[in-house]
Parts: sequence; structure tokens; C-alpha cells
Amino acid sequence: MHFASLLKDGLDLPKPELLHFDGNPLHYTRFMTTFDECIASRVQSDKSKLNYLIQYGAGEAKKMILFCSCMDDDGYRKARKVLHDHYGRPFIIARSYVQRLTQGPYLEADDSEGLQELARYLDECYVTLSHLGYFSDINNFEHLLGIARRLPLNMQHRWKRHAGEIELCGSEPQFSHLFEFVQNEALIANTLFGRMMTSKKDSGPPKPTKPPPRMFRASSHAASVSTGYEGKHRQASRQVTSAQSVMCPMLWRNVKCSKKSSSENDCG
Repeated sequence: MHFASLLKDGLDLPKPELLHFDGNPLHYTRFMTTFDECIASRVQSDKSKLNYLIQYGAGEAKKMILFCSCMDDDGYRKARKVLHDHYGRPFIIARSYVQRLTQGPYLEADDSEGLQELARYLDECYVTLSHLGYFSDINNFEHLLGIARRLPLNMQHRWKRHAGEIELCGSEPQFSHLFEFVQNEALIANTLFGRMMTSKKDSGPPKPTKPPPRMFRASSHAASVSTGYEGKHRQASRQVTSAQSVMCPMLWRNVKCSKKSSSENDCG
């Protein structure tokens, strides 16, 4: 009864999808693990396994194993060896991860999506290399430094302190330390406050606005001084005008006399 239930559940489940392998060393471990789980464990004939392996190959990887179909019984083992030697050796996979993790763009302080992507790649690298048991290349100091330099500047300072504390305890910083550090930073950046504090709109405190120009009013003292000055100016103007009115008849008389003497001289 239990076996029949398991059989029914197996029939009801959708068939697992097997991705094609295009020759990318970063995809080799995942492809071969899925191939063994979904096909190799269910097929008895090595010839059939080889046909499936060729069917799910793509690009250069598929071209490399096509000749194995002409072989008799060893074609399947030969095809797997060819793929492993070109794409599945641990140092090839590790160096591919090093290139991918160190040659990406530098992250800005508000690039939470870029930080999440880097954390995902580090997680994938850690799981794959743990499966292979190979960390010698990725633990190289220059490689760790190349990954750390892609982090935002403020995060680099925190990693520098964290790595320094590891050294002071008598150990050497490893890839696992950097992986855990970036994972924690990515989790913090994905929290509510992490998203709000690193958004471009709220990247800093609000800038102070300039106050409107003030309209200065004259003080009562200034007004009284100005009024006194204007009163004195008007009084002086009236004195000049009255003096001109007194002098005008004399000036007019002199002008008439000068015109009269001038006309007499002309007549003479």
C-alpha cells in the first residue's frame, strides 16, 4: 500500500527539467548532478545514457563528445571523461568562479540589487567548491582582495576590520569568512531600514532651504533723521528761491540797461 502511494505520487509529479550543458565550467557540476539523478540512475544501457548525454549537450561541449557515439561499450565513459577533463576539473571550475567574482562591476553604496547578486554568486561558488572539496585557488589572498574591492567603500572598511580581527586571533581570512560577511551585509541591506536608508531618494539628510529675502523697514530714528533732513532741504530751497526773487529786478534792470546802451551805440 505504501509502495503504491509512492508510485502514484511519482506519476502525478511533473518530470524534472534537465538543462542543456553549453560548456560553461560554472554549470558543469550542476548539470552532471542533475543528469545522474534524472537519467543515469533510471537508464540501464550505457548506449542510451550516451545518447541522452549528447542530446542534452550544446555548443562546443556537444561537438566534443559526438565521436563517442561511434564507439561500442566505452562510448559513454569516454564522453564523460572528455567533459570532465575540459570543464569539470576542480581548478578549472575554481578559476572560472574567481574570474566571475573579481571582474564584475564595482558596487555603489545604494546598489542593493548588485549586492544581492554578488551574494548569490558567492553562495553558488561556496556550495560548488564545497561539493568538490577544492578551495585552494579561491582562498588566495589576491583573489579575496579582488572580491573585497568590488564592495562599496563603507563595506570595505567593515570587512577590513573584520579580517583584521581574524588575523589578530591567529588565523588567516578565508573565502568562507568573506562569503559569510557579504551574506550578512546583503541580508541587512534587504531589511526595511536597509532599503530606506540606502535608497537614492533618501541618501542623506534634507538640504536646508534658503530663507526668503527679508524686507527691512526703516526705524523710527532713521525716519526722524530722514524727515529732519528733508525739512532742512526744503527750507534751504525756499531761502534760495526768495533770494532769487529779490535779485531778479536788479538783474532784469541791468539786462535792460545793457540792451539800451547797445542799441544806442548801433545807432551812432
